[in-house]
Amino acid sequence: MIRSARRVLPYALVLAALGLRLHGLTFQSLWRDEVDAIRFAQAGSVTSLRQLGWNGPLYTWLLGLWLDWTGTSEFAARFSSLLAGVALTPVVYRLGAALSSRRTGLAAAALAAMSAYLTWYSQELKMYSLLALLGAASTTLLLRALQDGGRKRWSGYVLLTATLPYVHVLGVLLIPAHALAYLLAWPRSRPKLRPFALSLAVLVIPYVPLAAWQAPLLLNAFQTGHPYYPLPDMLEILARGWTLGIVASADARLMAPFALALAGLALRPRLDAGARFLIGWLTVPVLLVHLISLRAPVFTDRYLIASLPALLLLAAVGVERVSRRSWGAGLLVLAVTLAVQLHGIRQQTSYSIKTDTRSAARIVQQQWQEGDLLLLQIPYLRYSMDYYLGEGYPILEGPFTNYGMSPEEAGRYFSVGTQAHQRVWLVLSEAEMWDHRGLTEAWLRQNAAILEEWELARLRLLKAELGSDAPAPAD
Repeated sequence: MIRSARRVLPYALVLAALGLRLHGLTFQSLWRDEVDAIRFAQAGSVTSLRQLGWNGPLYTWLLGLWLDWTGTSEFAARFSSLLAGVALTPVVYRLGAALSSRRTGLAAAALAAMSAYLTWYSQELKMYSLLALLGAASTTLLLRALQDGGRKRWSGYVLLTATLPYVHVLGVLLIPAHALAYLLAWPRSRPKLRPFALSLAVLVIPYVPLAAWQAPLLLNAFQTGHPYYPLPDMLEILARGWTLGIVASADARLMAPFALALAGLALRPRLDAGARFLIGWLTVPVLLVHLISLRAPVFTDRYLIASLPALLLLAAVGVERVSRRSWGAGLLVLAVTLAVQLHGIRQQTSYSIKTDTRSAARIVQQQWQEGDLLLLQIPYLRYSMDYYLGEGYPILEGPFTNYGMSPEEAGRYFSVGTQAHQRVWLVLSEAEMWDHRGLTEAWLRQNAAILEEWELARLRLLKAELGSDAPAPAD
């Protein structure tokens, strides 16, 4: 009976991962990056995997194939990320079993299945869920090649790992992570050193086309659009997000169960080869991103998601060591850690977090009248509004006022743009990037009667009726 339950448990965890990711798959509105993913994939924007300046050309190409087959609904599009997120669970199980024990594999699979952070990105139409899966799968192939050798295993490792930089620009960091993890795990014996070194050398070849345009950017300290975070801040952001998820990370006290699981690593005087390997996999990408950011800030926690499985596996090793001292204590630490994760998932499906363009579009669609006009600040909102409304709605793009446009110049722009319309729907989201003085909203309040306002997640919507005494456009 117990043996049968143990055989069934890995499959049950995969089903749990599927259920948790299906629940709330479309709860959040698509935000602009997700809409862009659909636009670029459908437009055939990627014409070459070596395309200059493109992050994730292989992902965009694969997504295009997926959308051609499934369509572009929220559910169908995001299901591509869900599949990768679910597939990660058995891969983590295999990794845990290979590096430590079957019990470690089960604990790691449970942590992956119920990870609030992984669930979030399994429900987002971007490459991050796939990046985590490929990182774990690549590591699995590496361990099998190191254990059993053979051309097929080494070739499989090289081919899969070579795809990572083409899925995300920072996927390449897994290669030096594997190199240092290998040296940490086997500082003296160094199994299969020659084929491993040859594999690393071969992996340089597919990265050369990307390095040709990426290296000059880094050397010239290009503007990335990301703020600089000192290393301690980076570590805090990663610790909160990776262990608690997107919303629950606001309460650091909830990290305590995960910290207890990791503390279990100290129950042995020395770290074994598996734990040292995981530490290398976890830390190298983080440190490299920190070094890169000293010149060109590139840190965002999701960019490092390919190393998150290493953290979950380390926690699982800690749980397994606690359970060797006390089976009940180990089970309790794991259960409380999973409960916190489930709390994080519930939080993520209880609050609108992403820009709620969907609700704004629904309101506009329900109350739209002939002669209405959409005024968008920032103009990039048009793509999200087009996704939910469809094309054909008249749109006036908000002007870029941050380089010194005067209120009078803005007023003339709005007067000309709205003169053929009776009502204006003003949609504001991230407007400070385009209009930090609020000239767009100020003009509307001065020249129209505000009929209704809505405060949505990361978005404000105003419905206004233009007055007959609005200033006439200048000649």
